[in-house]
Amino acid sequence: MAQTAQENAGAQPTHHASRHHAPEGLVIVAEAAGELNGEIIRGRLESAGIPAALQYESMGTSLFPVPSVPLGVVRVLVPQEFADAALALLSVEADAVHESIAAWDMANRLSLDEPGLREDILFGARGLLAVEAAWSRHLLDAWAAGRSSLRECG
Repeated sequence: MAQTAQENAGAQPTHHASRHHAPEGLVIVAEAAGELNGEIIRGRLESAGIPAALQYESMGTSLFPVPSVPLGVVRVLVPQEFADAALALLSVEADAVHESIAAWDMANRLSLDEPGLREDILFGARGLLAVEAAWSRHLLDAWAAGRSSLRECG
């Protein structure tokens, strides 16, 4: 069975107090599926100047050989004073994941289920990209000119 983009991303920002124990002074800001996804999140936080650490959940015991790389839940922790910034950064990146989910899991699935709608789906996607490009240009031009990007009232 194919994984969704959200499952591929492997992480969910934790916007509330976790039921799991974090060491004194640290806050759990995300839970990731496996070590690799945890390392990606930690690297992203550290590249933004936010110190982060990983906490691994035990996989328990197995009768079969299990790789030494942790495959269970990995918690991403940051110092308390960086928690708000970490959650804000991860929330922005979660929006990008949601965009990917809409494109691949929803629009792609619809086009496979209803081939007659493919041109309409592409038309809508192209329209969205054009509006986003125009809005981005307007926003960046306003900022470069040192003025507000918002329309004046009245």
